[in-house]
Amino acid sequence: VLTAGVKSIWLRWNANTEADLSHYEIRQGNATFTPNAATPATYTVTANNYLVPDIGYATRRWFAVRAVDT
Repeated sequence: VLTAGVKSIWLRWNANTEADLSHYEIRQGNATFTPNAATPATYTVTANNYLVPDIGYATRRWFAVRAVDT
């Protein structure tokens, strides 16, 4: 849960070191929904971190990150 004054959050995870890494998919859920493999990606990134903007105050969010090969 984010506290007052915080509107974004940094996600960071261990980098995938496999040579065939293409990108990461980040899935986002909320207080009533936990993301899983069937959830469409909310964000697609190539780095092992992401700044999630404009989450809102006192909002519960769940995140799942998946490495995607080429």
